[in-house]
Amino acid sequence: MTNAQATHTPAFDAIAWSQTCTALSKEARQGAGGSFDMFVENVSWLVNKQLATLPEQHRGGAIEIAAADFNYETAEQLAERKNQSKAAGLCQHGFEPNHCPLGCGDL
Repeated sequence: MTNAQATHTPAFDAIAWSQTCTALSKEARQGAGGSFDMFVENVSWLVNKQLATLPEQHRGGAIEIAAADFNYETAEQLAERKNQSKAAGLCQHGFEPNHCPLGCGDL
């Protein structure tokens, strides 16, 4: 094997990545309790796990697709979302605390 063959990375497959993100989105929705904020946090965590398996040069394109089509947010965006929810008096799940299906009003 030559050096060129050893370092060659296959082209980024956007269709396969979109299919992966579709599956991750379905998984994230199941654990969100009806909360969009929790869904975004879940899908972002799942996408980040998958991003770690991609070659570095494919991650930018993968993030663009995940953000545009599947509500992926970076850690900074997630932190800003939490800050905005807190400032609005919402619980960590994005609900009024006494209406949170995950029990935040009971704490």
